[in-house]
Order: sequence, then C-alpha cells, then structure tokens
Amino acid sequence: MNDPEMIERHLSAFSRGDIDGLMKDYAADAVILIDDQKIEGYDALRRFFDHVFSALFPGGLPIHIDSHLDVSGVVYLKWHPQSSEVPVRMGTDTIMVRDGKIVVHTVALF
Repeated sequence: MNDPEMIERHLSAFSRGDIDGLMKDYAADAVILIDDQKIEGYDALRRFFDHVFSALFPGGLPIHIDSHLDVSGVVYLKWHPQSSEVPVRMGTDTIMVRDGKIVVHTVALF
C-alpha cells in the first residue's frame, strides 16, 4: 500500500508548482512515461518539471481529483484542472511507489 499522505503531499506540490516538493517524492532512478517520452532519473525529471511549470502551467496547476484508486501499491488518479484557462481538460496518472518513493509515474493529458 502507498502512504496516502505522500500522494496528497505530491498532488499539493504539483498544484503549487513546487518542483522541490515534487522531487522529494521520486526515487533517484524514477521514470515518468508521458506520450511517447521516457523521462528517467532525478536530473531529467527536474528538467521535465522545470519545463512543465515554465511553459505549460506557470505557478502550478490546481486540480480536482475525480477518481482515486489504490490497488496493490499502484495509485490511479483521474483529474481535471480547477481552471478552464489551461490547455488540458482532464488527465490521468498512474503512480507506483516503493519504499516511500515514486519509481514509475505515467501521465496522460487530454
């Protein structure tokens, strides 16, 4: 099972655009899969989030969780932005946590 407080802290950091807060939750060799990209390792993830919060969502992206499932240590989230002013209508994330750190994170934006 995952630590619900860690997931909540992670979502809060994303909503605020807090890259340091996000990075605390990832393992050093974590992987994010988004579209046709594989972003691997701490430094690459930091560069990815730098881009996300400078180019796509300056200041963060407050979201509303529509669905939250936790099955055998894998968390699935379906969400939508709290603002209609962003270029995303909804998203899904799948997060696998081991030893209190995110090791795999998939993202789909619609």
